[in-house]
Amino acid sequence: MSGICVKNLTVGMVETNCCLVYNEETKQAVIVDPGDAADVIREECRKLELSPELILLTHGHFDHMMAAEELKKEWGIKICACEKELEVLRDSKKNLMMDYYRKDYTLEPDLTVCDGETFEAAGVTWKVIETPGHTIGSCCYYIESEDLLFAGDTLFRTSYGDLPAYLFLAQVNSQILRWETYCAQQGLDFNWHLEVGDGRTILKHVIEDTCAALEVTAQAALPAYQNFDVQVYYSRLIDRLGAPLGSAPAAEVQA
Repeated sequence: MSGICVKNLTVGMVETNCCLVYNEETKQAVIVDPGDAADVIREECRKLELSPELILLTHGHFDHMMAAEELKKEWGIKICACEKELEVLRDSKKNLMMDYYRKDYTLEPDLTVCDGETFEAAGVTWKVIETPGHTIGSCCYYIESEDLLFAGDTLFRTSYGDLPAYLFLAQVNSQILRWETYCAQQGLDFNWHLEVGDGRTILKHVIEDTCAALEVTAQAALPAYQNFDVQVYYSRLIDRLGAPLGSAPAAEVQA
């Protein structure tokens, strides 16, 4: 063992796992998946007296990489991602920025790696393991000497990071927008417990219609989201956007 420590941070609107991997003796650190919480990571590094030397991305979705550029400038370090993930990082639709933030945002890593490649950081050897599925270029980083694997969204708590799970939040956003727009058109305040159409509440519509659109059941196909709290997620989304999803109404919606 090389005295490697891991500090886990939960950051952002979808509670992304960010890991500060550091050498307890030298304080050299690697930031894995910084999410969108540069301030949180900066403060934690200050408290632990860490000197970050590299940023690793397991994949290119917005909730894993938005703080990378800011932290890169903070410490003058490089951003590393799998070479096969470049098309996701370079496309605002594929990295989900357009779906969640409605703005164009892309990222160009300084370094790219491929399956089986090894490199040194924080005084230990890291190995790249490509795990496509959640995205085309998703990967894991393995420190064999410490028996540590950083899997990103390749694995969730109770499922693997396949494409239906990856599409879940995009579909939730679509359903929320649908009912925000409907309420605006009807002169109603958006209320999760408002009964519409067939008598179901908006909350039930969002959850059940999301699963129906993905051709899954809430219990069987998306176990990672069985306990997903739509209302908490919506509050965080509004905080980020500063306005409801439907603040610019789209096409008319039928209840």
